Amino acid sequence: MDPMVDNSWIHEKRPSGRSGWQSKMMKTKVFMTVAVILAGTILAVSLNGLGSNATLYQSEGVVVDFGGYKTSWTDVDYKETDDPVELLVKASEKHGYTYTMGEDGKLESVYDGSATYSNDPTHSWGLWYVEKKSTSFTRSEGYGIKASDYTVTVWAYTEKDAEPAVAVDATGTSIYGYSQPSSMVTLSPVCTEIVASMNAVSLIVGTDSYSNYPSSVVAGRDNGSIAVVGTYTDPSYESIMHRGPDMVICDGSQYNQVQVAKTLRNSEVNSVVLYNAEDEKSIIDNIFITGVAMNYGMRALRGLQLFKKVISPQTPVND
Repeated sequence: MDPMVDNSWIHEKRPSGRSGWQSKMMKTKVFMTVAVILAGTILAVSLNGLGSNATLYQSEGVVVDFGGYKTSWTDVDYKETDDPVELLVKASEKHGYTYTMGEDGKLESVYDGSATYSNDPTHSWGLWYVEKKSTSFTRSEGYGIKASDYTVTVWAYTEKDAEPAVAVDATGTSIYGYSQPSSMVTLSPVCTEIVASMNAVSLIVGTDSYSNYPSSVVAGRDNGSIAVVGTYTDPSYESIMHRGPDMVICDGSQYNQVQVAKTLRNSEVNSVVLYNAEDEKSIIDNIFITGVAMNYGMRALRGLQLFKKVISPQTPVND
């Protein structure tokens, strides 16, 4: 486990007291979340490439996705350019990438400073985008699109029939371009535990009434640094605003949380809505979403291997 991250709280006995309906509703989610936490997939440091200097809501820019949740973000004002190829040029300049285009004008390879990702029979580079008000990726047939027409634009190295790493939350809002928060509210036990797994309980200033794990959250309640801002099913907009968070993490399985996220965004409070996660991939996606939005890095390859090791002990883990 990384020495910078104190995840000793994962060995604490989980408190009882949740009602039957709540336990049944979140049983799978909590199990999966704890499995990922046990795998130690999160680093409590800013990940190079995911950082943003934006101070108002979200910055514009472009994502480069090398596969396996290894992505980088580059801030670019679309008034300067929203041409995808020019955005790739700027991303390469910022991160030290070297890329090659084929005679047909298509992206053939990208060198990220440690490895070259080249088109081959199983993998290829493509330009992807997410339409506004959508959560689904579309692969662009050409490079003549405008990034400003879409929620997010991604240069991605993917396997055949695969898509890039998730780039929008459950409401179709980009997870990139946020400033790193200094204070947060989490609206479900799963949201709270994901943030806690990043060693970021100190950022939490408010939670739902059911979040009582790890013990540092309970301690925060006792000393007044963490306030209850409503229940899992009925978050209070007024209580959240009273705490003045930079970012709110919401659970997309609850209609009222989706609605309060919309209201918070209208009040210029950054709000991220996680997916209704019931399987391994969606839980990993939710942790990735939270880490990217917070600018907290994730040890992608080894972290995912460790996660699979918890779920399937026979899975090998590379050093």
